[in-house]
Amino acid sequence: MKRCLSLAKLRFQIYLHAPTFIEAINRMVEKGLATPIVGSKDSKYIPVQPGKFLEMVEEKKTRLEAILPEMQDLFEKRKGEEGIYILRGVEGYKNLLRDVLQKKENTYSIGANDLWVDPRLKTFVKGFMEETRKSNIKFYVLWDSTAKQQEKLIKKYPNIASRFLPPKYKSAAEIHIYADRVVIIQTGGKFEKIEGPITVFMIVSQRLADSYKQWWQFMWDNAKKN
Repeated sequence: MKRCLSLAKLRFQIYLHAPTFIEAINRMVEKGLATPIVGSKDSKYIPVQPGKFLEMVEEKKTRLEAILPEMQDLFEKRKGEEGIYILRGVEGYKNLLRDVLQKKENTYSIGANDLWVDPRLKTFVKGFMEETRKSNIKFYVLWDSTAKQQEKLIKKYPNIASRFLPPKYKSAAEIHIYADRVVIIQTGGKFEKIEGPITVFMIVSQRLADSYKQWWQFMWDNAKKN
């Protein structure tokens, strides 16, 4: 009895979702992802070669590349506007690094610590550092004292000039200044392991960036040389 009820319930569910299923199949046929078998007693379909999906991706990439110059132009026009922006999480931090590459100007940092060697970012940062080297972007970094244990890794990158803050000035935040940007990042945890969310506050203001760079210069001049 229970088996008969279960089968009846299954048939009822299929019946309810049949219009949605048919609509999905029709969309796949329109996109060339499935082909109906002509002359079959029941409605049957065969899938296309998997390479079709790669072809679709390439077509979308071509269409995107066609409108990208216009999008970039609109983006450039908005960049000069002063404002405060919040970027969150690992993807937000990646967007910050992409902005550094786009601006192509040197970066001055205070209290930099654990973000760049977080396991979720290692691969991305490796490519990022290679691009900064090609673009001749230099980094002048006042590292948090916890970064001292990664001194050998830091020295792998010739475009990083390093000095270290005394241990008593350890902080869960870091500041980066480049172009007309002042970036304040809130992190937490030990070196190589971020504990808690990443929050990036980006302030766009040339006057503010110039002021922060003066304070950075004072700290750089008085920090311990690497």
